[in-house]
Amino acid sequence: RAEDFGYLQVQSTRPLSVAYGLTDSPVAQLTWIVEKFKEWTDPRREFPEDAVDLVHFLTLVSVAWFGRGGDGAANLLYETAHAQVAWGREHDRPQGFAAFGREPLMRRILDPEERLPFWSEHLEGGHFPAMEAPAELIGDLRAFFARVDRLSRALGARRRGRARPAGLLRAAPPFSGAAAARARRGRPARAGRSSGRRRSGR
Repeated sequence: RAEDFGYLQVQSTRPLSVAYGLTDSPVAQLTWIVEKFKEWTDPRREFPEDAVDLVHFLTLVSVAWFGRGGDGAANLLYETAHAQVAWGREHDRPQGFAAFGREPLMRRILDPEERLPFWSEHLEGGHFPAMEAPAELIGDLRAFFARVDRLSRALGARRRGRARPAGLLRAAPPFSGAAAARARRGRPARAGRSSGRRRSGR
């Protein structure tokens, strides 16, 4: 995987070198995107069309070509690399992560203390979960916003002076992939070990 980041070096330093080709040649645009899907989709799939629907893939390529989006996409990483650094800044907005594919170090890097209220992992999929594993992604989104909704209701009740449900305003336990699967099936997800209560997945 040491060579996986060549595109990053080019786009973050000399984006126009790529942009001219992506806007001048539909073959260049196609091969650029195909290579990313080959490397970034589920590694157990031999070809990109084995990982994603071919019609959806060609639609994505067509939008990039006819929308003339190649140069903007190439320049995005340059702008990001030269923007004011925002890493490490904290905020109070609820957030969660869904990891697709085998990435054993992801949580150790993004959530080493396991404090995020939502974390889901799936063995299948890769960099394009909306195309590779749409049902799993939708299930995670529903489970995440169900958790956020319950927390918001609890906070609202507290501001209005009513008794708050015990435990909801504490740091919520991580939501495992199994819990998200139960939420997708309409069954309540079990809370963390510190609390024997069940939480609704609606």
